[in-house]
Amino acid sequence: MPGLSNLILRLLAALLIAVPAAAQPASAAAVQPRIIVQAVSDNGFDLAAWTPDGRFIWSASGFARELLLWDAARGIIIDRLHLPSPPGASVDLLRLTGMAISADGATLTIDGETTAVNDVVTVQRRRYRVMLGSRKIAIVAAPGPPPAISLADWLTAVKTRITALAVVYAKATLMSLDAALAALPALPRAPDGSTEMLRAGTGFALRGRDGVTRPNRVSDFGTSIADAELSPDERHLAVLGLTDERAANGKDWSQTVQLLDFTTGQMLAPVAATGSYQRIAWLDNDRYVLLARETADDPLQANTAAGRPSPVAIVNAVTGATQALIGARCFMTVLPGGRLIGAGLANCRRDVADDRQLQIWDGGTWQAFPGPAIPADGHVRQIAVSPRGDRLAYGLRLGTRLMRIQIADLATGAWLRSLDLPGDTALTQLNFSPD
Repeated sequence: MPGLSNLILRLLAALLIAVPAAAQPASAAAVQPRIIVQAVSDNGFDLAAWTPDGRFIWSASGFARELLLWDAARGIIIDRLHLPSPPGASVDLLRLTGMAISADGATLTIDGETTAVNDVVTVQRRRYRVMLGSRKIAIVAAPGPPPAISLADWLTAVKTRITALAVVYAKATLMSLDAALAALPALPRAPDGSTEMLRAGTGFALRGRDGVTRPNRVSDFGTSIADAELSPDERHLAVLGLTDERAANGKDWSQTVQLLDFTTGQMLAPVAATGSYQRIAWLDNDRYVLLARETADDPLQANTAAGRPSPVAIVNAVTGATQALIGARCFMTVLPGGRLIGAGLANCRRDVADDRQLQIWDGGTWQAFPGPAIPADGHVRQIAVSPRGDRLAYGLRLGTRLMRIQIADLATGAWLRSLDLPGDTALTQLNFSPD
């Protein structure tokens, strides 16, 4: 389940912002409109640096490998860049130690330490050079010898950094707030000394000479993402999140759904999900469904989930109200017309009725899919629907003899063609090409 060091989450809340080619005044021809995600996770950032004119701030996170450009006056993100790893790097944990912008505002230098894997794992220096006009990022030779620190001590320092960030930004209680702030790099003042940066909220706040503290305007999305999907009209992004807390029943994880409206750049009010869900999918532009966990397990394996999973929740995207709860099936997939197709629970669960047949939910109840029945020794192992919505593909394991990919007409259920694979094939994904 998600942990405090989950550092990969950067979704929700966007604004359409004109971003200059450099973080300096630009002509109209140089302005390129872009959608910039206005959200950060609860992992915060390591370092920051002001541009010489005091209008912009760069912040960097070594663990998230992200470089953000902020408009200091508006408190919004106007660009996001990724800090790359060297080609072929398999282990590349990064702890940032220093960050500076050249006096002419043309170059940003970021220093850090990372792991190098050769015959033994060692700690090495890392330097990034960012050309702010072109946004090109390069790893360049770092000055000085390797850090005089053992790998064990360096990993302890990395753990302390992660813990401190969690205390400041995720309200963790593994150390005091004062200790956490002291363990993190100091933040710089504005070039003229008039404004102080404070670690707070969704990254930082700015306090001027008048003593007034101004938070930034981005959203805090502090949960891990289980799944996300764009609505058919591409207006909304639905994100199914996870938290580190259990639900009231002590069994399920606390979950929420958040919608981002791309036409307004606003996040709609979060919706609590009661159950244990793994996937989110749109039935149409106004409704989405929450699909249960562990509906793709192999019933022949000892660790297969037992019993009935959480019911499918059909949710009104506008109001957030749950319109219906229906029994879950295995390998559920959305069909044209706001319908669902799935296979009986015996295809993915144990200790359930021996129902393995394909079924369609048409808005009322689950109905048998037309066409040949699943053989007695068969298990459905994946389901896919063609982009045109006229064909169905499903994996059919026949005992231990073979794995058959069956193509059927979605309307009639008639078999069109099949492809036989070895019986020990583990089918984990099944999809049609876009055409």
